Amino acid sequence: MEKLKDSLITLNKALKTLDSALKLIVVIKESSHNEQLVFACQDSIIQRFEYCYESFWKFFKLYLETVHMLETERVKSPKVFSECVPILNYAQNLKAKFLLKWQMHVTQLLICTA
Repeated sequence: MEKLKDSLITLNKALKTLDSALKLIVVIKESSHNEQLVFACQDSIIQRFEYCYESFWKFFKLYLETVHMLETERVKSPKVFSECVPILNYAQNLKAKFLLKWQMHVTQLLICTA
């Protein structure tokens, strides 16, 4: 359970860094006309998004293995999601919250880069 807790902490930190980067790009776009700086921030946001996705997958995989004793080692991540999310009640709620948070971040990113 300690590994699961550590994984959740890592995921939360990753989401916070993505959130701060999204807030920062808004400020930079409003106050700076330096396109290179804006592009650098956009690249940073993409990298943070990818890191958040990976952190989420690692947490979710560990959760399935630890709490529900499911073997996920030989299964690719999309298959695990598609087979487990409908089965597990907690996963529906977790997925909905996760997707809503990502939707807000992506929408903010699209607004900033438009």
